[in-house]
Amino acid sequence: MSQCAEHEKCHQFESVPLPERIIEVSPDPLVPPRIVASEGQKGAYIILSYHHPSADSASSSTEAQPKDILPANLDIALYPKAIADAIDITRRLGYQYLWIRQLCLRTSEFSENPAHFLGIYGRASLMLTASITPEPNVGLFHERNILQSPALGITKDRYLRPRVLRWMTNIEKSPLSIQGWNVIERILAPRIVHFTDRQLVWECASGCQFEAVKIIKEQGSGPRINGYDKKLFQQFVESALLSPSTDINETPYAGEESPVARLKAWTDSVNALSWGSFENPSDKLLVVGKSALAISDGSMGDYLAGIWSKHVASGLAWGRMFSPLTSATEYVAPTWSWASVDGPVGIDDVRENLASDSAWAQKYRPELVSHHIFYADTSNPYGNVLPGSHIVLDAACIGFKRLTSVLKDDEESFRVTPNLDQSLMFECICCRPRPAEVQEADSEKFNREIDHHVCAVLKIDDWTTKTDNVGPCVCLILKASDGDDSYTRVGFLTVAPNSWNKPVNPSGTFDGLGWERRQLRLV
Repeated sequence: MSQCAEHEKCHQFESVPLPERIIEVSPDPLVPPRIVASEGQKGAYIILSYHHPSADSASSSTEAQPKDILPANLDIALYPKAIADAIDITRRLGYQYLWIRQLCLRTSEFSENPAHFLGIYGRASLMLTASITPEPNVGLFHERNILQSPALGITKDRYLRPRVLRWMTNIEKSPLSIQGWNVIERILAPRIVHFTDRQLVWECASGCQFEAVKIIKEQGSGPRINGYDKKLFQQFVESALLSPSTDINETPYAGEESPVARLKAWTDSVNALSWGSFENPSDKLLVVGKSALAISDGSMGDYLAGIWSKHVASGLAWGRMFSPLTSATEYVAPTWSWASVDGPVGIDDVRENLASDSAWAQKYRPELVSHHIFYADTSNPYGNVLPGSHIVLDAACIGFKRLTSVLKDDEESFRVTPNLDQSLMFECICCRPRPAEVQEADSEKFNREIDHHVCAVLKIDDWTTKTDNVGPCVCLILKASDGDDSYTRVGFLTVAPNSWNKPVNPSGTFDGLGWERRQLRLV
C-alpha cells in the first residue's frame, strides 16, 4: 500500500467521511467488533467484497434486517468466515474500520443518493475480495492450490511452476467475476487484494502484482476475459471524487484526456458488468448507473439506460460473446440496450466513422433524433427505467432479406456475417455444436419473421479510402412490431469487402442495394 501511494496513477485518501454505518474493529482481538453510526466522523477504512446469495440485492440491506440500536456488537460466530477473516486482516493492518455492503448499506444510501455509494467505494483505503468460491464460509484464508513440479535438484529444493500464475484469469474466472454486485465493487475500489484459489493478487490503477511471481507486470499480462482494465477507469472515479461537487445532477470535472479514453473506459466497464448476474433483475441498471455516474462529465451526452446519446452508434453496436443471450425475466431496459439481456456482451470497437466528412459516410451515418427515457425515479437518471422508454434513430435502412440475398450472390466481393443475440443459427454447427432440433426451431422462427426484419447502418467507413484502419459496415438487425411503427432489436450484421487487394469497387454494389433513410422508433 505504501508503494501504491507513490504510483503516479493512484491516489490515496488519508482521512475521509466514514459511511453512515460501519464496523468498528478494536486492536484487542478479545473485544468484539461492533456496527456503529459514524455521525460525520472522518477516518480510513477497508471494504470486504464477498458473495452471499441470500443478501445480494439492493433490498437486502440493513433495512431488511432487524433494526439494531447502534452501536451493536457482532457475534462473529453467526456470520460467514469471510467476515471473520476480514475483521482479522483489518486489525492486523492497523485499521479501525471495516465496511461490508451486506451489513452496513442502507437502501436509502444506495437508491436515493447514488453519488454516496460511489464515494463509499472510491474513498476506501483497500478492498479485500473472497475470490476462491461462492461459498462465504470458506473465508479468505485457505490452502492455495499452486501447480508445481515434483521437487528437483540435489537437495530437492527447486520446483518448476507455470508462468500462468501471472495471468488475470486468477481474478476473471473467480466466482466474484460473475456476480454483478461484486463486479461494480471491483470497478469502483481504488486498490484491491484478491484472495484467489492459488495466490494473492494486488490490483490498482498502475497494474497488478502476483504473490507467486516476483515480477511486476502491468494489468493485461495475460488474456483478459471480461475486458475490464482498472487503469483505464480508475482515473475517472478519482476525478469525480476530487471534484468540488459530485452531485447526481451535476457533472464532475475529470481533467484533460482524450474523449476516446473516456468512451473506452466506459465500454470496458460494460463488458465486465455484462458478465455479472443479478438475483433481482431490477438491481442491474441501479448498479450500472454507479459506473455511469463515475464516467459522466457531460462530454458523452445524456445517459440512456446503458448507452450515451453522443455515442449512440457505438452504444448500439454490442453483441454476445459466446452463448446466446437471454431476455431478462422482467422488464429492465429497452431491447436496444445491452442491459435488456442476460449474458456477456462485447463492445470492442469504439471508433466513430473513419471518414466522417466523406459524402459516402454522410449518406449512411446514423443520427439520434430524440430519446424518451421514462425513469422509475425522475430524480435519478442513472437508475431504473420504465416500459415505453425508446429512442428515435434516423438511419440508412434496407430489408434483411434483400441485403443478404444480393450480397450473397457476390460472395467474391463481400462477406456478410449475421449474428443474432439469442440464437446460434448463423454460426457453423461444427464450431458451435447444438442439437438439430434447436437449429431447426430457430431457423423456422426466423424464416417466418424474415420479411419483417430490417437492417439499419450503425457504423460504416469509407471503403474507397485505402488505409489499414478501414473496417466493416455494422448494421442493427431489427424486427418490426405488429400494429405500430416500433422496432425491437434482434442482433447485428457486418458487411465487409472480401479483399481490399482485388480490383473491385465495393461501394458500387453496396450503394445500388436501395438504401433508404428512415426514422425508426426503437423500443
